Parts: sequence; C-alpha cells; structure tokens
Amino acid sequence: MTILTQVEQVEIEYPSSDGNPRAESGITRDYMTYSVEAVKLYFQERSNFYR
Repeated sequence: MTILTQVEQVEIEYPSSDGNPRAESGITRDYMTYSVEAVKLYFQERSNFYR
C-alpha cells in the first residue's frame, strides 16, 4: 500500500491584461452570457435561488 504524503501545488496562470481572466473569444463570452441569463430565467420563480 502506498500513502501519498505530499501533494505538489501547481499554480495555474490565466492570461489577462487587468488581472482578471477573460473569455477566449467574443463567441465564448456570448455563450457564457447566454448561459447565465438562461439559468436566471429558468429559476426566476424560485425564492431560494441566488439572483
């Protein structure tokens, strides 16, 4: 039996110009925006959902 005693931490670097990650392209941004809006509409009648 092998026991893992140490986990190597790998830092992921996301490309950004202002310190915040950005979408890969305009189309990716549009898909993300559409997805967020679709989820908000789907759950609009629920009071226990974060908006």
